Amino acid sequence: MSTTRSSYIPIIALVIIYALLGIFLFSYENYPVDDDWSYIKAAEIFHHTGEMKLTPWTAMSLVFQVWWGTCFTKLFGYSIEILRLSTLVISLLGLVFFYRLLQEINVGWQTAFLLVLLILFNPFSLPLNFTFFTDHFFISLLFGATYFYYKACKENRDSYLLLASLVSSCAVLVRQNGILIPVAVLLYLIASERPFKSAARKGLCTLLLPVVALIAYTYWLNAIHGPTAEYIRQSKDLLANLTKPHLLVIKVVFRSFLFLEFMGYCLLPLSLSLLPGFRDLAKRKNYFLIVLFCLTGTIFFLLFEHIGLYSTTDLWMNGFCYAFISEYGYRDFLNIVFFFHRVLDFLSVLSIVYLIYLSIKHRKSLKAAFSRTSPSLLVLLIGIFQLLFLFTTLYKFSRYYLVMVPFCMFLIMEMRAQIAIKKKIFVPLLLAYAVFSFAVTQDVMSWNQCKWRVSQGLLDNGISPQKISSGFAWDAWHGYRYTLDHPYAIATLKGGIPWWIEDILPTIDPEYIVSNSPVPTGFENLHYFHNHRYNVVSSSDYFSLFYGKPMKIFALKRVQAMEQGEAGVPCFDFLQNLQGAKTKGAPAPGMLARVSADIGGIGKSAWLQVSPSSVFFRVQLPYGRCRLKAAIGMPPALWDKPGDGALCRILIDDILVENILTEIASVRVSELREFFRPRTFFFKDPRTYFKQFIDPASNHADRSWQDMSVDLSAFAGKVVDITFEVSGGPFNDCQNDEVFWANPVIESY
Repeated sequence: MSTTRSSYIPIIALVIIYALLGIFLFSYENYPVDDDWSYIKAAEIFHHTGEMKLTPWTAMSLVFQVWWGTCFTKLFGYSIEILRLSTLVISLLGLVFFYRLLQEINVGWQTAFLLVLLILFNPFSLPLNFTFFTDHFFISLLFGATYFYYKACKENRDSYLLLASLVSSCAVLVRQNGILIPVAVLLYLIASERPFKSAARKGLCTLLLPVVALIAYTYWLNAIHGPTAEYIRQSKDLLANLTKPHLLVIKVVFRSFLFLEFMGYCLLPLSLSLLPGFRDLAKRKNYFLIVLFCLTGTIFFLLFEHIGLYSTTDLWMNGFCYAFISEYGYRDFLNIVFFFHRVLDFLSVLSIVYLIYLSIKHRKSLKAAFSRTSPSLLVLLIGIFQLLFLFTTLYKFSRYYLVMVPFCMFLIMEMRAQIAIKKKIFVPLLLAYAVFSFAVTQDVMSWNQCKWRVSQGLLDNGISPQKISSGFAWDAWHGYRYTLDHPYAIATLKGGIPWWIEDILPTIDPEYIVSNSPVPTGFENLHYFHNHRYNVVSSSDYFSLFYGKPMKIFALKRVQAMEQGEAGVPCFDFLQNLQGAKTKGAPAPGMLARVSADIGGIGKSAWLQVSPSSVFFRVQLPYGRCRLKAAIGMPPALWDKPGDGALCRILIDDILVENILTEIASVRVSELREFFRPRTFFFKDPRTYFKQFIDPASNHADRSWQDMSVDLSAFAGKVVDITFEVSGGPFNDCQNDEVFWANPVIESY
């Protein structure tokens, strides 16, 4: 690599750009957004107490990120803005390392700078610079380590090898999959290094520090800190992939399409600038482009319109989403946005199809570039190992694939002798990319600031945070500590319950909701609290550059439900249909029986359900208004026995084939297509529509029948699976957890 004075111009330019991004950052009041509340909270605790304390939602190792952020907060004072400033700094360092890596393979400084800007202004990546997510920390450390490993192998210097191992150790302490970096390098050394003694020595230098870091962290987490709930959940999912290979195969196939489409989207300006010039398109040698265009259209239709795979633009929080998966309400979007998404999806497929074509066409040069002894093979192996990990993780959000974008660029640049980037096309496209990215970043920053201000206004009016729900980040920031300190204060909820309230914040009883819309719907087909009616009590405006108009955030208050009347016409009696019920857990199949139960001198017919267990009924609901009524209670003989109470839930699933094939030989085609799409699979699990915690030992009010009613009118006329579930209390202690479900009926009213 020849270094000239001009090759440092991009680094200076990057510093200036990031300084401007810093000014943009400090122009906003910064608040947690989505998952980063958990990482900010850990950094806040460490700054003030010196104790490394992770929240239950944290699955990443996170330690180095907290240390890094604390270095900045100790220098400049604690604030969320300063933590996010630390994100900007490490993001800058990561781009510098990638720029230097491109120079190592003799990519010109101008081309390398344009590629670095393409990474910076990615619409999925740019907003992350203004968060405290782990993405930029891990990506920057990954490419810092990759750069030093490349230098070590190219120049045969152990000092670079030790430096790379140190950076890899830091990556391990941000995300555990950082250990795959030295593992990939070890594989490269075994394949390329001779004699074997030299490979063993370098392999030891490569693995020693990262392995020690991983072992030390694992010991600390399990023996001292205690594993977090999310860490346990994701570990179980990874284990399930190993014990159930068919799940892994499904993930690999499905996520391969997602990954390729996402790479096509991220590399769109680059791939379009590699197309032949307009004058050359009519030449016979380029007729293949017509076939390529038709192939792209076919693939696009099959994947997104017919099979129904998710577009990657649906899978992350950014300005061009019409709804956020962890928030309330559809945004006041323009219908043209859906068409805009489809255009982007088509161009993304075209982009990746063309890049794959180029890779096949120039496979000989790629084979030479990635020969067994070439250091470029090391870079490729590191990328492959990260990709394999992404195929096995629990979640599939698009931002997780950002780590692969530089590797794909590196692969393309190894074909640079056979292809030419048309900068007259690339630069305008990159500029459009940057404007678009800035618009969506401004949108999400303004939206988040407005939402938190509206929520703070409710707090200032004396409303308890346990009575407010403003989306996942706000609820968790204000409620997770209360939930841990008051494990028995589980709120009774009806209607569709947001996943974050059900899973980690059961103490919230949302009398007030802060929503993007006056109607607090959920994401896709999720509908929240439909048993209640909410009225708008206030609203606030923010301006969106992406939509080009003022947008609103609404504060909603729950209205007392209108009296439905005592009279109802029973249409389904669960006790009379026990023989048709399915069970999971105790009681054993066929042992579910009708019993007489007496609580407080009041006798009722019921079945007794022991924790943990589920009882399933498939029911045809009546057309028109209907509700499920029942009473729950715990046997008096168990009131004073050890235990932590019982959690009672009713779950409903209407994604059933009976709702599609309504008549013999008559199929509602549009609904049938939607039903059999893979995206439906991910919403297949029944959703909770009623939840109540009873603990007669601690709460004497629970020493009586607890009457409940759940409105099912939203499912009128449908066939539904209704699940009655009993599980342990806040500590999942199932001893002496037995619950009567008394007189459960569905009635029209």
